[in-house]
Amino acid sequence: MTVLVVAGFLAGVAGQRLRVAPAQAVLTRPVMTVSATPKITDQQLQSAGSAHVAWVTPSGSRTPTVQVQLMSQTPMNIVGAPDNADVERALTFVLENSQRFDPDARLDSLDVLRTRAVDPDVRRSLCAAARMDRNPGVRMKALEALQGFEQDSAVRETLLDALQSDANSGVRVEAINILLNALRSGTGFAAPDPQTLDVLRDRQRNDPNNYVRQQSAAALREMGAE
Repeated sequence: MTVLVVAGFLAGVAGQRLRVAPAQAVLTRPVMTVSATPKITDQQLQSAGSAHVAWVTPSGSRTPTVQVQLMSQTPMNIVGAPDNADVERALTFVLENSQRFDPDARLDSLDVLRTRAVDPDVRRSLCAAARMDRNPGVRMKALEALQGFEQDSAVRETLLDALQSDANSGVRVEAINILLNALRSGTGFAAPDPQTLDVLRDRQRNDPNNYVRQQSAAALREMGAE
């Protein structure tokens, strides 16, 4: 009888411990906090030596997003919509650093940034690429991305600079085509300005490319200056 009483007492104590222990474990377990995705720092961008840019469509979604992979000792994978601040910042960094990133990465960046050309900061990057990128294909695509914004004085000056100064005839052809299309569609210039007239007259007379000379003459006629 004594043995049974003691055994029952010990079993009861053990049962109480089994019931209490999980509750204590829940109370003392550390809580894991999930912080917001950190912003890209200048140091992270500067550490990147190469990049890969692609449109990706997540599983179960019809909306494509942008993936920017920056290769460095600590690789970064930035995924988001084209208007995501980190995505846009990474893309403009790739576009503006032609010494560091290859033409394919810069062209792929342009494919995304052209959808954001309404943003003045993005247009500034596009204008810089159209003027200064080492690759004529990138310069041409940057000009193409600026089409529709000819009323912006910075865009207009970029087009005129490309028409007058770019050594690649394909870039000059792209510039005169955009200018002429803007004039014909009525979205070009409110009135003939001296700078535009001077550049067009110079190209009409002196451009080594016959097509550029002909289209410059056509643009002057559209402006009533021929």
